[in-house]
Amino acid sequence: MKARIVIPRLADGGERDRLWDYCRRHWETELPTLEIVEGHHDGDGPFNRSAAINRAAEGEWDVLVILDADTVLDAEQVIRAIEEAEETGCLVLPYTARNMLSQAGTHQILDGFEGNWERFVQTRERNRVSCCVAVPRALWEAVGGFDERFKGWGGEDEAFEAACRAIGGVRRLQGANWHLWHRPSPHHDTSTPLYRQALRLCRRYTTADRSAMKRLLAESRAPDQVAVVALTTGRRETLARTLASAEDNLTGPVGRRLICVDGPAAVARQVADAHPGWDVEQIKGGGYPRAVAAGMERAIGSGQPWIFWLEDDFTFNEPVDLAEMQALVEQHDLAQLSLMRQPWYEHEVEAGGIVAARPDEFTQRDGYIEHRAYWTTNPMLTRRQTLAEHRWPMGRNSELRFGQSVFADPRATAGILGLIEDEPRVHHIGLERAGSGY
Repeated sequence: MKARIVIPRLADGGERDRLWDYCRRHWETELPTLEIVEGHHDGDGPFNRSAAINRAAEGEWDVLVILDADTVLDAEQVIRAIEEAEETGCLVLPYTARNMLSQAGTHQILDGFEGNWERFVQTRERNRVSCCVAVPRALWEAVGGFDERFKGWGGEDEAFEAACRAIGGVRRLQGANWHLWHRPSPHHDTSTPLYRQALRLCRRYTTADRSAMKRLLAESRAPDQVAVVALTTGRRETLARTLASAEDNLTGPVGRRLICVDGPAAVARQVADAHPGWDVEQIKGGGYPRAVAAGMERAIGSGQPWIFWLEDDFTFNEPVDLAEMQALVEQHDLAQLSLMRQPWYEHEVEAGGIVAARPDEFTQRDGYIEHRAYWTTNPMLTRRQTLAEHRWPMGRNSELRFGQSVFADPRATAGILGLIEDEPRVHHIGLERAGSGY
């Protein structure tokens, strides 16, 4: 049986490197026969701990010990965790308490203090699922390693533990681990769009039952994946037509189809029974702004980097290639790229179209019509990141005010796929004003 210790870390040339120097000497002394592999994050942007772990896990091993670079445990706890993981096939956490050491105490330890560390404990944390875990190869393969869609600080450990718990089980051994003090991560800010994405994706993991977890783990984690998200009350007869049309006409890297039902659980179950190719989640909206806000949180939490938003009263007039839309969004850094619908409001009908009603606000570009006129929840493609950067407002004119938030950045632009003279690509089939009826 071959075990490996992997250490995900980002070298800083200072404080954290000094902690790892200390911890590495500890492990090389206490567990000299175990291979130690550092995992580093390749590329720009915030540290991706999941990617660092996955890179360090490449190659041959039977049990993997994932250990933080600022953590010390008794070697016997790690050995028992390796043995338990191999014997049971479960994820094993070899501690019950995480002892958070003080700054002054950590400095003394690094300077050679050999006494009892208890005097330096500031707080004790229970039920943590990170710092040190042992996972057998079969379970690692079954859950697909760590989800690299977690970037920056938070969420990846809880998601991995939830996946392992659902698929193979989790065991915990008695003992303590010791966390050496360091300054918080610069990404340890729970108000950021990055954390909002991590928190919502983590929630998808931690609330999934075994069946939902299997579907989640079967999804591609590629950067081109699109979540098609349909918002509905579940009661409108237009929903079935909308979903069938989307299935027939949307092509490209669709990673998940999700219906957000703003209604009772019984209605959500009926929708799920009627549309087996779609995941269905009940949301508690209560009015259009709350429904959109809740649906967008689910869209952000789905994990796919792209969102195609679809209300329940639109059909497609022709096939739509999501990869083509993605290319335009990326090439021109668009906030969203929507599909032209037929004129609906009175001023649009009188003018002969959406663009004709406000011609000065639209400019024909190569493959799309550029504008800053509005944000739309009509069928459109956007980045998950864009939705995470803005909160859907409550109250009247929420769509207008969300657009004002997006376009407060003078560089932000939106687009409509195709040419001004093109026929509408989607058709609004609702009996009410678009987006109402909630």
